[in-house]
Amino acid sequence: AFSTATAPAVPSAAELLLRRDNGPSINNQIGKIQFQAENPASSNNWVAGAQIIATAAATWSGTVKDTKLDFYTFEGNASSNRLTIQANGDARFYENVEIDGNLTVDGNIIHGGTGNGGTYNFSDTVNASSNENIFSI
Repeated sequence: AFSTATAPAVPSAAELLLRRDNGPSINNQIGKIQFQAENPASSNNWVAGAQIIATAAATWSGTVKDTKLDFYTFEGNASSNRLTIQANGDARFYENVEIDGNLTVDGNIIHGGTGNGGTYNFSDTVNASSNENIFSI
């Protein structure tokens, strides 16, 4: 349900609040923002093109409010999760990631896929062209 906060005594920025009536259990949806447009094949028929879903990552309590965000887009007629941000801040991309700029790593790069997994430690700046391998797996 859509809700607005009580107006503050001092004017401030606008807020959009999505509220749930009861505390969620783990994996319960807390809220969803869905981006829709009218279906060109059928008037007055709205269809989704993308959505962001907030889900409880743990059962909520007075001290626990773990939540994850899932970002979905459509390709063709199929919706797919493209990005998840976990409650601890970890982000998982489900497709390729392109970076048009610098990538700064304060820590390790961990390869956890199939094959030769491992941890790669970087202590210096590595400059590489877009088609140059800086390490091999």
